[in-house]
Amino acid sequence: MNIRDVAEAAGVSTATISRVLNRKADVKPETREKVLRVIEQLNFRPRTGRAEPDTVGLFAPMDNIRYQGSPYFLDFLSGVSHGVFGFDLNLEIMSLRRIPKTRSDFVALCYERRICCGVFVQTTVLDTFVADLIANLPFVVVGNHLGDGVPNVRSDNYGGAYKMVRYLIEQGHTRIGIVVDDLRFPDHVERFEGYCQAFADAGLDLDENNLFKIAHGVHSQADVEHAVRAMLGRDGSPTAIVASNTFVAADVIRIIHSMGLRIPEDVSVAGFDDDVYSVRLSPPLTTVRQPVYELGEAAVMMALGLYRGTVGPEDTSVVLDTDLVIRGSVGPPKA
Repeated sequence: MNIRDVAEAAGVSTATISRVLNRKADVKPETREKVLRVIEQLNFRPRTGRAEPDTVGLFAPMDNIRYQGSPYFLDFLSGVSHGVFGFDLNLEIMSLRRIPKTRSDFVALCYERRICCGVFVQTTVLDTFVADLIANLPFVVVGNHLGDGVPNVRSDNYGGAYKMVRYLIEQGHTRIGIVVDDLRFPDHVERFEGYCQAFADAGLDLDENNLFKIAHGVHSQADVEHAVRAMLGRDGSPTAIVASNTFVAADVIRIIHSMGLRIPEDVSVAGFDDDVYSVRLSPPLTTVRQPVYELGEAAVMMALGLYRGTVGPEDTSVVLDTDLVIRGSVGPPKA
């Protein structure tokens, strides 16, 4: 099949096909949509020196410098890379914020970059456009369930948080605070929900004064410090605090030490993720291990399976287990 076949099927000129494939602006939207629909139906691949698409796309918030250097992203990238390079394919990383937001332009981008399939990671509840972009295409979303029919791989964040809070309750803690730094991310929402359910199942009431939740990701270390000091400086203060990730847990530990309190003798601290920094905190952090490397590898294998037709719709929602890792930052409350 060549460009003339596509032009004939779409009822346009070969020049129009070329302009669509090269993402030129001088094509009417309805013509662009028709051409891309025909290209997708015919499974056409332009000949540019390589016979087949040989690239996997990784779409992540690369404009976030802190994210690029985070242990989460580095572990996730290792898992993705292992899956991609194991099949002798190429990997291209693109900023989630800079890709086209319309399906036609996104499809054109994939043809241009010879992307056969891909993975979206660290999408938020605001990124609803992703589900429209990848409908019926071999792309997988990690950590965010965008609805039925959207392939996804995620950790059991709800179950992990539930196990952590149940463990704290078994240690004797009944006043447990939580610091969640960004509820735009579905995995943080699930962790908070697991925390709440563990309280409910234990017959305990939540104290709103011990909850610190950031709904839109706009916060600073000063916000966290103010919230933690307020929690610990009043009657009925928590005897344990759960942090939504290791970075937040490190802040909580620093603040507790600055107040002259001991961990875990005065206040226990627990976190989430179990990245490389968890064992470097003082004391080492009790945490929930999230299988980040495995998430990356599983997402790539699912995307490649969708592209090759070896993965069916019934296998496009995978939840990986989380594990409770007990270290020195948790102990029983003072009598």
